[in-house]
Amino acid sequence: MKKGIHPDNYRLVAFRDMSNGHTFVTKSAANTRETVKLDDGVEYPLIKIEISNTSHPFYTGKMKLVDTAGRVDKYMNRYKDHLAKNKINRTLFLDLFMSSVFSQLRKRSFYFYNFE
Repeated sequence: MKKGIHPDNYRLVAFRDMSNGHTFVTKSAANTRETVKLDDGVEYPLIKIEISNTSHPFYTGKMKLVDTAGRVDKYMNRYKDHLAKNKINRTLFLDLFMSSVFSQLRKRSFYFYNFE
């Protein structure tokens, strides 16, 4: 390995999943100012994360939405004045929006390729 390219502050750090509160300790060089004292009595630097293996649908087997601000929500917030002004039905608008998103994905993705 090359000398001098690896971080010097590689230490034990506590990571906390903010969606369910699960905390685990592993080594990291990430910078943080927050600390947390765990059950073992040791104080660790704390890194807050939005999702981990304890809350991700792939690992839990549950289709729970854990996105704090999804793309559709951001889009709806951006155009909420327009929607209120024109009195468009929210579900109709979402259906149109999602169909346009999936049509764009279908054009760009090989996963939607029709094998017929």
